[in-house]
Amino acid sequence: TRDLLPDIFRPFNLLPPEDLSILGAPLFPGHALDTCLEARCAELERATKRFPNISSHDALVILKNTMGSCKLLYTLRSSPCSDNPILDKFDLLLRQALSLITNSDLSDFAWSQASLPVANGGLGIRSVVLLAPSAFLASAAATFIVQQSLLGIGATKDPFIGKVFDIWSHRHPLALIPLDSGVQRSWDAASITKTFNSLLDEAGGPEHQARLRAVSSPHAGDWLNALPITSCGLRLDDRAVSIAVGLRLGLDLCAPHVCPCGVLVDSKGTHGLSCKRSFGRSTRHNILNDLVHRTLIRALVPSVREP
Repeated sequence: TRDLLPDIFRPFNLLPPEDLSILGAPLFPGHALDTCLEARCAELERATKRFPNISSHDALVILKNTMGSCKLLYTLRSSPCSDNPILDKFDLLLRQALSLITNSDLSDFAWSQASLPVANGGLGIRSVVLLAPSAFLASAAATFIVQQSLLGIGATKDPFIGKVFDIWSHRHPLALIPLDSGVQRSWDAASITKTFNSLLDEAGGPEHQARLRAVSSPHAGDWLNALPITSCGLRLDDRAVSIAVGLRLGLDLCAPHVCPCGVLVDSKGTHGLSCKRSFGRSTRHNILNDLVHRTLIRALVPSVREP
């Protein structure tokens, strides 16, 4: 109580533990942590309402790199929030924002794939529910020596580390503790592997399994990491973004119809990628040939295009 404090501390405000924060990071579950997470949800919800005012490509880049899990990463690494229900709300807002940007209805299957890293076939819009335990455990391991120098034996008695580790172990019962425990990617690998394998098991056909393996191959998602610079020809129009994301996630892109070549086209719209009467493929093929040819000429390498 205030009466037991030395006189020098009596002017200070007394706060309950659940209201304590240091450098913007809530220390314990409770009011301060809930307020922090709700503020991030409000920011994402406000941004989502403004996404229709910009191009889909710009909105996708902003959502992936500035308004998604990276916005919460400091809190995830610093505060024990792995079981906080507000993280589910944040994930739901992310899913709604992605649906708005791509003008598509994301199923649970598609959202699970979208939440994977780009290198693993996703869109890089990470689920904070799955990311939270990995972020906190990696931060705790990386700073353990500093904690021990400050707290002594108290650093080994942090109950939140054990609680978060139990959550991680329950989600990945067969996973081993990573050797490089101070690196978040090492803890996160178990969640990524489990999600990708479950997607393969639930794919529902060899064509979907082939799609998952194709989009997770090297460089298949490089377009998601490219900045939308118009002068460099890197900005996609809204329709192109919708189709590119739809093909990557296996979404419905069109109504079933008969192609002029006589083949029945399903709702996935993938027939256009292999149709013999598709004019777009030949045009893009010629453009790539011209680009390679001009590059060789500029490098003073003699070259002639084949007829």
